Amino acid sequence: MTEHSDQEQRSRAFLAHLGPEYYDAVLHLLECPECRGLAWKLLASRESLAPAAPEGTPRPAALRRPGPATLGRLERLLATPPPLRSRLLNEEAEFRDLELAELLLERSEAAQPRAPRVSEELARLAFAIAEPMVEERWVQRSNDVKARACVLVGNVRRLEREGDEAETMFSKAVFHLTGPPNCRERAFYCRNLALLREDLGQVDEAAGLLWRAALIYRENGDRREEGGCLVQLGLLFLEEEQIDRAVPPLTQACQALQSQDAPVPYTRCALALAYCHAVRSEIEKSQRFLRAARALYPRLPEGEPPAWGPWFEGKIAALAGELETAAERLDEARRIFLQDRKLHAATRTAIDLVRVLARLGRDQRFDDLLTDLRRAMPVDLERIGLFFVLSAFIEAARRKEDLEAALPVTISRLRCCRRDPILIMGYWPPELNGTVAFDGSRFDPSLASTTTILATLHLAKQLSGAEEGPDFPKGDAAWK
Repeated sequence: MTEHSDQEQRSRAFLAHLGPEYYDAVLHLLECPECRGLAWKLLASRESLAPAAPEGTPRPAALRRPGPATLGRLERLLATPPPLRSRLLNEEAEFRDLELAELLLERSEAAQPRAPRVSEELARLAFAIAEPMVEERWVQRSNDVKARACVLVGNVRRLEREGDEAETMFSKAVFHLTGPPNCRERAFYCRNLALLREDLGQVDEAAGLLWRAALIYRENGDRREEGGCLVQLGLLFLEEEQIDRAVPPLTQACQALQSQDAPVPYTRCALALAYCHAVRSEIEKSQRFLRAARALYPRLPEGEPPAWGPWFEGKIAALAGELETAAERLDEARRIFLQDRKLHAATRTAIDLVRVLARLGRDQRFDDLLTDLRRAMPVDLERIGLFFVLSAFIEAARRKEDLEAALPVTISRLRCCRRDPILIMGYWPPELNGTVAFDGSRFDPSLASTTTILATLHLAKQLSGAEEGPDFPKGDAAWK
């Protein structure tokens, strides 16, 4: 009975250590006889399930195996009601465990972007564990934990569009970055700061940060993270339709990821390269990358948005003049993005679809695109701004304007929506008619005034069909 209790405790600690992304795999392992047999063989052989790393290669924190005591502390901490967790950390010395802090940071990172509040709570707990550990033997590892915690909270602030607070958290992270210039924590900082710079429209600065992060990961022998940074960089250029700038990092990313078990970034990279080579009329290369991406579709984990495939395939079909196929694939991607509440990506895909529908002469479909976006959730300022951006582009299509010339202005507006949606109101007259003007160079800051904000909130109420205006939550104002 005692032996079973011990095993039960270890099993609970093991399950507490697993992140949510592994739950489906564990349930499948419990139900599938073949996979249970495979697991029994591998575990009975007493051999490591992970491929051996070359000698001298640093072992990532995510691959360290925490001891049972640390796993037990993690389970106990997470089982404690959130208001009492800080008190538990302060009162019980056993929780001054940097391994526990690193586990919390792993959970925090895994929770983004879908659960930002959970991510922030876990990062704050990790920071609280590391803060009093100032002895010389712990100080560097403690600083690494605090730096990563600040970066994760900064990214939460970015996701919640609290730009000033995001900047503050990234500045605090710099204070704790006391390792060498090529340490992994500095690469993590650069990669996440690049997201904030991208949201602010500072594309060149974001690109420089991603190049630096990729270089640091390469120096540390982490090809997977290097490839992820390069894919992020290529997609940054691709959103701006800067094909020539996108190809080099995407090509390097493919080389870095080929030897890694990384189906998600490799698939995105291959799809992006297929589109780039199609734009360059390099059809054979485009098809080769497209076949490579399609071969990986079955390996994509559950929860990975399947919209990337039809989106890029639709763009490639449009370039080839296969307009019916392009419209079908782009509409499929748009619907998936809407279902997943990825409204920025859904609007960007809808803009590509408008370009195809205009060539097909199907202007009657435009209203359906606006209706779908109007009904999308959540109802917030970003969605209203995106609605105006799409409305203006559709009006340009109805007026038979040159949509290729209008695209850069529209992309700029999309970035403006991500940075601060209320600023987009400066492109339209005060009555909020989003289809009158399409001059992207004309911006009147006075229109983004209190009156406009109030009118926008009224419009949000109308769009949501609610009796009361929508609630726009704000994050905590201070790092405590």
